[in-house]
Amino acid sequence: MALPIRLTAILFLTFVVVADSLLPPGPALDSCPTYWTEFASNCYRFFGQRVTLAEARYNCRSHGSGSNFAYLASIHTQEENDYVAALFKSYTEDSEADNWHVWIGLNDEAEEGTFVWTDGTRADFTSWASGEPGGGSSQQGVVMMHPNHRNYGLWHDATVTNTYRIFAKCHNFEKMAKVAWTEEVTSTLANPIRTERV
Repeated sequence: MALPIRLTAILFLTFVVVADSLLPPGPALDSCPTYWTEFASNCYRFFGQRVTLAEARYNCRSHGSGSNFAYLASIHTQEENDYVAALFKSYTEDSEADNWHVWIGLNDEAEEGTFVWTDGTRADFTSWASGEPGGGSSQQGVVMMHPNHRNYGLWHDATVTNTYRIFAKCHNFEKMAKVAWTEEVTSTLANPIRTERV
């Protein structure tokens, strides 16, 4: 005999509530994952290793999953530039080195002089140092200058094979938090599977 629809619905909802209560809690969705900081609904992370532009892109894409990867930071307002510069400074306060520049996501690799962000967003803001971009086919990536440099917080173009540190950005930290939570849970399983908590 088939169960009445109302009873079936009640049993299903009870199962969902009980099953959800057995799952370990995920991270709060109003904050970024560990080692990332939040500004204007985005998450940012500084990576201290020196890498080429191609390696920087790869490093960023290794954080996240599906359509929610991290990218080299795109910067769209003076406030965002100031935030990234201040965050950069906080990571390098103990360093006297003048060469701790950091890759951001602006580049003109596809067409000389036409700068685009690696995350696909519009290049609607720039903060070039005087005389920049210097141009030339060998200078296709963009870095933000070190806090001890006279052009702190400003940008200059750089050769893509030079090695600099990385500033990464993820646009939707709620999705990123879910991915981070999922990876944490599945990594503890004997046979990990990819699942997402909704």
